[in-house]
Amino acid sequence: PAKKARDFVNKLVANEEVFIRRITKDKYGRTVGELFKNEVNIQELIFQKGHGEIHEKYAYQCAWSKK
Repeated sequence: PAKKARDFVNKLVANEEVFIRRITKDKYGRTVGELFKNEVNIQELIFQKGHGEIHEKYAYQCAWSKK
């Protein structure tokens, strides 16, 4: 499943312009955010296509994940 998700995302965004909406930083200072391509939320698409799941602990950070 992880390789299928990786391949799905690679095909979707390889050599494409993307936009990152920063939500916060994690405890190590890394950006936590949402990735967009042409106004399409990539994380939401990953979930809709069955390549990922929503962790309730973090769901509050993304409005779409509460649907």
